[in-house]
Amino acid sequence: MALPAVRVIACLDPVSLGIHRQGTSGDEHRILPVSVLLDGQYGQHNVYASVPAVLGADGVEQIIELNLTPEEQAQFDASCKTMQENFDLALTL
Repeated sequence: MALPAVRVIACLDPVSLGIHRQGTSGDEHRILPVSVLLDGQYGQHNVYASVPAVLGADGVEQIIELNLTPEEQAQFDASCKTMQENFDLALTL
């Protein structure tokens, strides 16, 4: 079952977008980097981040969690914090 479409931001680079359009038309279940709302994945909640996900004809079917080193996890956490801060700031404009 695909995640609700509202939880997915169409944030693909041109190459991925071409693969997405081509790959999901046949429900090929490709893994591509997409921005999704994280709900516990990678230890993050209620923040959008670009992570690998399985895409099918109906959208994101599964978020893939990679095994990050402690340094990579710290960098990812810092990135998510910045994303959330910028999102919160945008809401005040």
